Amino acid sequence: MTTLLPATREIKEHFTEEIRTVGGTVQDAFDDGVRLFLRAVLAVTDEVRPKDRIQGGVALRTTADEILVHPYTFRQVCRNGAIMPHVLGTERIRRVPFSAPSEDIEQVLEEVSEAVRTCASGEAFSAAADQMRSATELSADLALHMLPMLARTAGSVTLDTGLDRPLG
Repeated sequence: MTTLLPATREIKEHFTEEIRTVGGTVQDAFDDGVRLFLRAVLAVTDEVRPKDRIQGGVALRTTADEILVHPYTFRQVCRNGAIMPHVLGTERIRRVPFSAPSEDIEQVLEEVSEAVRTCASGEAFSAAADQMRSATELSADLALHMLPMLARTAGSVTLDTGLDRPLG
């Protein structure tokens, strides 16, 4: 297997520093020297609906020849702290061979910094929040699409709601 650079340790250090710069904290990390997985949480939050809070984050992972940086949002789904993450896109950065000049390695690390800044930007978070807000309106969209069909069949369809029966 060909050794690629930068090493996972360097990528992790660079990612962590860039996350600090944008006001976030690295919450989870796995680094076995070959594979690297990092998850950072940003300070930015928003509400999709009242009491339905989402928060932004940036995740990073390495593959054999790439570094992948993902913006994501997560929302708390119950009071025990369980979260539901939602990845929004991916910035891909090619790693370089072990024999590459140091300038090439520095270029890759600069691309990691740029990807983190892009993924942590307010624009990335706002786009995700807007996407989640529009998803909450899907049932209204479905009702509007169904209304013409229901209107055409109003005389031939009976809807049993149970509201016309006595309680008890």
